[in-house]
Amino acid sequence: MKSHSLKFRHRGRIERPYYRRTSAQSRNVRGTQADSAPQSETANAGPLRILVVDDERRIRKLLGMGLKTQSYELLEAPDRQTSLKLLLQNPDLIILDLGLPDDGLELLREIRDRNEMFPIIVLSDRDHQTIKAQALDLGAKDYIPKPFAMDELLVRIRAVLCNQQHAGGGRPMLETERL
Repeated sequence: MKSHSLKFRHRGRIERPYYRRTSAQSRNVRGTQADSAPQSETANAGPLRILVVDDERRIRKLLGMGLKTQSYELLEAPDRQTSLKLLLQNPDLIILDLGLPDDGLELLREIRDRNEMFPIIVLSDRDHQTIKAQALDLGAKDYIPKPFAMDELLVRIRAVLCNQQHAGGGRPMLETERL
């Protein structure tokens, strides 16, 4: 009987499984390519692209440092206009602050009105139940109040991307290594 285990790189940090894009899937989770992974298995893979929309530079910098440790590609937007332009780069996930000067809820509504189906995680200091309900009703996949723990955010990002993959009808294709 063959045993398989997930392939992870160990360099003092937690790694996530690697995903491979198939041609039958139009919006897929893309993953990082392992140094030792066979080229044919990961030829279409690339780093997951996350758009961070927050008007506070220090929050974007903090998120960028945390996301880059997990090999995510970071797109940053300090406002609504920049974020709408960066949507053309097809991010795999959006982290959205509701406290934008031009209203994060309106941006969320505008993204959904354009039939953009990017998974969105709301990260906001507005911790009122009504606001949470509005954001989730508008199509946000998760809501994390500030202050937040980076580990929790990373876990929720992986969960939302995994759920998005399964909802799209595709199965994540994990690389395995024989023991």
